[in-house]
Amino acid sequence: MNKSTFKYERLSQGQCIKHLELRGYVIFPTLISSDLISKIKFELRNLPTQTSSYSQQQKFIHNVQWTDCKSAIELVALPAML
Repeated sequence: MNKSTFKYERLSQGQCIKHLELRGYVIFPTLISSDLISKIKFELRNLPTQTSSYSQQQKFIHNVQWTDCKSAIELVALPAML
């Protein structure tokens, strides 16, 4: 995985909105702690993923809500995002 060197924290609110509209996502670089990211990576690493039919790089899993990925699932309702 390539780590971006772009300084997302320097974007204004308007620039974040534009980025979301043009790219389809926005990054909040300080929203999730590095400890939480490490926990999520550990949980997701062991999931039985399937490879997409159109890309060897694209992996997925159905019904992730029924797995043991507590930290990853709780991220969906992270209080700082709500």
